[in-house]
Amino acid sequence: MPSAKPKLDPNAPAYRQIYDEVASQLRAEPWFAAGWIVTVGSHEALSWLGLSKAAWRIAGMEIHVESWIRKDQIARRQVPVALHVEGGHYLRRNAFNAQFHTEVSDLVKGWEGYAVSEAGMTRLMVSVPLEMETVARSLVTEFTRMAQVGPVVDRIVETMRSS
Repeated sequence: MPSAKPKLDPNAPAYRQIYDEVASQLRAEPWFAAGWIVTVGSHEALSWLGLSKAAWRIAGMEIHVESWIRKDQIARRQVPVALHVEGGHYLRRNAFNAQFHTEVSDLVKGWEGYAVSEAGMTRLMVSVPLEMETVARSLVTEFTRMAQVGPVVDRIVETMRSS
C-alpha cells in the first residue's frame, strides 16, 4: 500500500526558513562573489527568495531570478524558480527578451523540466517538488543552474547601457 505524503504546513510564511537556508547556501557558492545579491522575505500569504545583480536594473527594467511559496504551491507540492524581466518600456524589454532567448535557448534546452518563453515576463521557469527533506537542496541546484545565464544577462544589459 503506498504511503501518504506527509502533511505540509498550509501557511506560506512557515517556509521562510527554507529560503533562509537556501540563501545561506547560495552565498557560499563560488559564483556568488561575482556581484550577486540574494533577498529573502515573507508576509501573511507568501515566502520568497530573489537572486539578482545591482546592474540588472536598467531603464526601469528589473531582471531577477525568484522562487515563491503561496497556498497554491503548497497545494500542488511544487515550488517554482523563474527568471523574470519586469517593468521598463516594452520596446527595451522586448529587445532584451529577443536577445536573451537567442543566446540561451541552446544552453537551456538540455535542462530537464525547464520552460523557455519568448513572451511575457517569465523567460525561464522550472518547478521543484515541495518535499521538506529535499526542497532546499533542489532550490540551490536550480538557482545555481539559473546563475549560468548570468553572464548572458550581464552582456545584454551592458550592450543596452551603451546604446
